[in-house]
Amino acid sequence: AVDQLLVTHRDLKPGNLFVSTRMKHMVLTDFGLARAVGLTASITATGIVVGTPSYTPPERLRDSKSATAKGDLYSLGVVMYEAMTGERLFRATTLPEIVQLVDTWHPPRPSRFNAAIPPALDEYVLNLLEKRPEHRVGSAAMLADALAEVATSVRG
Repeated sequence: AVDQLLVTHRDLKPGNLFVSTRMKHMVLTDFGLARAVGLTASITATGIVVGTPSYTPPERLRDSKSATAKGDLYSLGVVMYEAMTGERLFRATTLPEIVQLVDTWHPPRPSRFNAAIPPALDEYVLNLLEKRPEHRVGSAAMLADALAEVATSVRG
């Protein structure tokens, strides 16, 4: 058996996603801030939040040591929301404003901006944007399975 190394990316955002030329896969790039799960050593200073604020999960804005896979799922939710709506999720001009919105604001359903979005997809994206990590989907694998079901149901 091969051991798997679990990594938290800590800076998942549109600029770090690449669509392959055949449009069959999306590739996550720029692992400069990534951290192996369970690793105690860090290249970043203690207490410093790394990443792009509008894609950073609320729990990491409160505690820079809380970088988990659930945080990456939150960031993915922001990316998905913006891709589906064509709108920036957090429209603020200063860091304190962004932090306040990330921490407290609950966005409307993506389908409010795009009626073609199926209700189930609305639910999954809003779930990813839950403020408390324990309320988000359990894992990326679970999310992938759920999104595959949504895709199947849309295709008919």
